[in-house]
Amino acid sequence: MGIALLFMIAVTGIVFAQHAQQSVQHQLPQPPEVMMREDLIEMYAEPSTIIVNNISSSKIAITVYYPEDLPLVGGEPAVTRVDVSTDIGTLIDAENETNRGKSITVYTNESGNAVVIFASTEEGTVNVTARAPLIEYTLEPISVVQNSTELRVKERVEETTYGWRFHIRSGEDYISLPVIPAGNITSKSPDAIFGDDVEVWEWNATTQSWSRPDVMKAGTGYLIRCPEHRIVDIRGARAGTITWKDITENLKPGWNLIGPGDKNVEITDSRYVVVGWDGVDDTWVSLYKGDILKRGYGYWIYKTS
Repeated sequence: MGIALLFMIAVTGIVFAQHAQQSVQHQLPQPPEVMMREDLIEMYAEPSTIIVNNISSSKIAITVYYPEDLPLVGGEPAVTRVDVSTDIGTLIDAENETNRGKSITVYTNESGNAVVIFASTEEGTVNVTARAPLIEYTLEPISVVQNSTELRVKERVEETTYGWRFHIRSGEDYISLPVIPAGNITSKSPDAIFGDDVEVWEWNATTQSWSRPDVMKAGTGYLIRCPEHRIVDIRGARAGTITWKDITENLKPGWNLIGPGDKNVEITDSRYVVVGWDGVDDTWVSLYKGDILKRGYGYWIYKTS
């Protein structure tokens, strides 16, 4: 048998083997399809930028929802287990502080909510991830019900340096400034802070009417209209502590739109009507003595003449 013939037989054998292998591979099953479902978990960190100072901490609010197509409870807040993990720092269960570590398991309440405290003594960008494994069992195809939020732990450069991150929702919301942006007066304009496609409105308590502010300041609440969800970071000086007494002493008759400073404020009397805005459910929420005005949010207060 000639060399050329032997070569042709060898090549034919290789080609046949390759086709046979490809045919077998074609018949093998593919790995299962996996779907990521970030929409079933909401996470908000407050604040999202913290300064290293012994132990710095941030509150992380987690809300879990059942899938829309799940019978009876579709789309409702889920009472379920949530596995939370972080790459640096420590997580602490707000309900049970002995439950702590880089990975912890918490359980949502009847409103689908759980609160975790992040604490750290080291700098860096932190990714906190929450996963709801029990919800995954109800879904097809195989799904991962998971979402994450990013935190920044930064070195304290000087006492007046402070950071704040806004999670601006699409649509209308009410905010206030815990931080006065660094720089000249131009840097404190709504366009410089949030972008020129975002509407910012200020309430004039004297005339009981809306106006567009040139400069944003501490102690004032603002109506904001954003075309899309947006994350806005501000660095500058602390807005300063504003007490409930400070707020009430400056009220005008009628409606006033106010904001706390760089610390939360407790309502200490029942003389006024206080209303906040729930931007998730798009509804008004009445507040009473003992309730807290949270920094970063705007609130309506009504004073009788």
